[in-house]
Amino acid sequence: MAHVSTTPIVSSSFTARLSAAWAEFKDARELSAKYRATVRELSELSDSDLRDIGISRYDIAQLAHQHVYGN
Repeated sequence: MAHVSTTPIVSSSFTARLSAAWAEFKDARELSAKYRATVRELSELSDSDLRDIGISRYDIAQLAHQHVYGN
């Protein structure tokens, strides 16, 4: 008697989608961590230091977003 084993294509497709979603999630968390670190580091600078590099406190979030996400 022969035994035939088949793996549904849907299963491997699901696994590939799940793997891709997990990779995207990890990438998004990494970018988010970089954004938070950039904001934290700039926020820790004194007003004088920020003025020296041409940044106001108001611009920190936007500059961090541009730096990390490139938008």
